[in-house]
Amino acid sequence: RFFNFATVAHANVGNLFLNRGDYTRAIRYFQASIKRKEPRIPDPWIGLGQAYEQMGRVAEAKKAYRGALKIEPNNALKLHTYDLLPLVYSSQDEVETASADYVRGFQHLLTSAEGRELLID
Repeated sequence: RFFNFATVAHANVGNLFLNRGDYTRAIRYFQASIKRKEPRIPDPWIGLGQAYEQMGRVAEAKKAYRGALKIEPNNALKLHTYDLLPLVYSSQDEVETASADYVRGFQHLLTSAEGRELLID
């Protein structure tokens, strides 16, 4: 898939600030990456969610993680790997949705070429 350099660059700079603990600047760069709209990749949404979560802005973090799932519904497994999926579906009435998203992500992992490659490694 073709990636717009500016979109990826903004996300990468956001990750640098996230790793340094400068969450305000990380948010600014993740938002800039998301605004570019091309390509639609989940990573800036995940980084945005992590920055919000570190700042204690849980509602905004959940919204960002859900943004990642909208782009790639099969991304539930990736969010689970980061231990973020429980936050996305933290209320009791969301348990069924969480289960369905997780199963869909796992099925994608088993049936996609990319997923089979991960399982073989």
